[in-house]
Amino acid sequence: MKNTVKLIFGMFAFLVAFNFISCKDPENSGENIPNVTLPGTPGSSSNPNDIFAGKSFTEEYQGKYDFHDNGTVDYSIVVSETEILKLQEFRYSIGDNKLYFALNKITFGKGEDEGATYSESIKIINSYDTKHYKDGLISWFNTTNQKKQGFDTTTDEGLFDCLKFEFSSYGIFLPENITFDKALEQYRAFRNEYDKKSINSVFSSILKHSYKQNEDGTITISVEDSSSFLDILLLSSFSFYLGSFEYDSEDFKFDQWGISGGNVTLKDSSGKELKGKIYDTDSNKIYGVFKEADAEATAPYTKKIEFPYTTEGTGKNTKVKITYNNTQYTLEFNSADLPICPVKAE
Repeated sequence: MKNTVKLIFGMFAFLVAFNFISCKDPENSGENIPNVTLPGTPGSSSNPNDIFAGKSFTEEYQGKYDFHDNGTVDYSIVVSETEILKLQEFRYSIGDNKLYFALNKITFGKGEDEGATYSESIKIINSYDTKHYKDGLISWFNTTNQKKQGFDTTTDEGLFDCLKFEFSSYGIFLPENITFDKALEQYRAFRNEYDKKSINSVFSSILKHSYKQNEDGTITISVEDSSSFLDILLLSSFSFYLGSFEYDSEDFKFDQWGISGGNVTLKDSSGKELKGKIYDTDSNKIYGVFKEADAEATAPYTKKIEFPYTTEGTGKNTKVKITYNNTQYTLEFNSADLPICPVKAE
């Protein structure tokens, strides 16, 4: 159940993060994509080692993979029997039981959307105004889960509280005397830059997987042996959850499954319990925001904590040693292989 929640959250977070992509000009596709060279040989029906080309697969978290003969693969969510929501289009390549993806386009439509290349995505982000980001904020806090937490978007006061919470989840704490309109404009500027950095990251990345064909016709997808800590975390940015890094004790609980995905519970120097979330990870530190454990769900985070880290090993043997309050904790990788099932031709 925990794995299901994480993956579904990852898929929804991806949709929210890129809900600005809807209408594209297909004539400009393929221009200005960051130069990413995939290892192995390109996917193709003419590649004798390619067991994916021309086939479709589904997995238990509502995901669907459509591999095409031309070396591309579409990743979609099966919303219902009649609705499939395409999220991404990748190029893919094949190695020695290895499967590599590089992003071609991001889409957010209902089948008719051709998707956005890197250059198109940047143009679209630059075109959005404060109203767009306000509408996106309302949409996010109107989701069922957020409503259950007690967030209110029906009044300016309630929306201001949502905005304060949203900023705090990125480690930004607004001054007390700031007005709602000023905060909203600051949010537009912040999200504009944040979204462009996110676009650059996802279009510059290579996703690494290992695979094994099973006797029953299914294929098991798992973490590739050479994958680093950041490689593994990157997978969840594209909704491919293959495990998390965990530590669990009475005083310190750490569960990280993405570059900006994870939950942490700890005690500060005074012994007070804090709960929080991970909002970013780079090559040296993991960044989290926290509030008192008994604070209301809608209360903004109030404190930032940085966790310096080092790693040992790769792939499923990766261990992450983080430091907090002069104490070192070793996060173990809890692998979650993903079986995918071939879709029978009708």
